[in-house]
Amino acid sequence: MSITGFVVQYRTAACMFVGLVLVVAGCHKDNSVDPSNDLVTPFHGISKADTTGYVSEPDSDDWRPLSGVGMSFQPGAYPNPCKAGIGFVLPFHLTSNDSVVVTINDTPGHIVKELLSRRLVAGNYALVGSLGLRSATYRVYFRVVRAESTYVTYGDVQVEG
Repeated sequence: MSITGFVVQYRTAACMFVGLVLVVAGCHKDNSVDPSNDLVTPFHGISKADTTGYVSEPDSDDWRPLSGVGMSFQPGAYPNPCKAGIGFVLPFHLTSNDSVVVTINDTPGHIVKELLSRRLVAGNYALVGSLGLRSATYRVYFRVVRAESTYVTYGDVQVEG
């Protein structure tokens, strides 16, 4: 192949690449969400609990205590499912002073709301969450952050319109 042939092929390939980039850049993806539609999330299965915290249908995957860290949930989020405008309560117990981060996610890597991010002294606590969330199942991540490691547990909460 001569140098001229290579230059022509290279220029043709470069033009095709630039054309493809312009087509892709010109495409418009509509990211708007209709708030009247339920949000579809990958999380499913909840520990059903009434407004008093009584768990009628436990989910073995939810609200596992971090026993080596010294924290536990009693009983987990309740009521579950909860109403969109009312929210849920998340009681927990810490046996030592720790930095705690609690987030609500609609997908594994997307935080919708941060409920808590601070250092707490040992004791009993209760967070109120889900206010302003649309109908969907969300995962509430509970993280205890220490110098040597971050310990994570979670539970799923269903929000209904």
